[in-house]
Amino acid sequence: MLVLLSPTKTMKKMDYKGKSSVPFFENQATMIANQFQTFDVRQLQKWYNVSDNIAQQAYIHWQTFDTQSKTIALFAYQGEAFRNLDAASLTKAQIEKVGKHLRILSALYGVIRPLDEIVSYRLDLTKNFPGLGSGIAYWREHVTNHLLEEIEMHKQPFIINCSSNEYTDMIDIQRIKKSVLWVQVNFEYIKDNKNVAMSMHAKAARGTLARELCLKPVTSIGQMDRYLIDYGCKIDKKNGIVTYIKQL
Repeated sequence: MLVLLSPTKTMKKMDYKGKSSVPFFENQATMIANQFQTFDVRQLQKWYNVSDNIAQQAYIHWQTFDTQSKTIALFAYQGEAFRNLDAASLTKAQIEKVGKHLRILSALYGVIRPLDEIVSYRLDLTKNFPGLGSGIAYWREHVTNHLLEEIEMHKQPFIINCSSNEYTDMIDIQRIKKSVLWVQVNFEYIKDNKNVAMSMHAKAARGTLARELCLKPVTSIGQMDRYLIDYGCKIDKKNGIVTYIKQL
């Protein structure tokens, strides 16, 4: 079983003295960085749509990419989902479990394992990468092939997608479904009998769910209702969709 989670924009460099690994697509990440190294400050400002100061910082970041210190991915991401995954509270044995099951989708690295060493970055997946075209299109075949290869090594051959729609687009889902069970996780929030958008709540729930799934993996989609007990759970086995519902 693999659990997919989106990255976060906020990242932090942290020390980790345990075992680490090299990203599957480190060479591709270096190639993307090399393409951005051809941009001057003005080009970066236009690409990122940011101020002069931030563009200058981005320029320095890409020019020094090869020499920057790296951080374990599990501890690097600091957004809402990862705050609720709460890696700092995991024991060594639990970190190994999370490392086995969790995969983080990335605009720069494609697919990241929790213990992969990565450089902090900020990259918009939906834009065209310099010299490479659409970021989503660039990664789709790489990521899809890799997930299909990796899931073959798991006893339970299914993938639970807790990532956002943006990062889900990196994957050829129809191709995945031909080989393994794809479980799509959705969240609904209801107030005054109406569906309301609660993105921060959903991000937090994704992180909590990813943690629980990794520590206590399921063997079938029918077991998904054992998680997030403060939510209702609707399971569509035929279409592989699990929807967690919360009344506000």
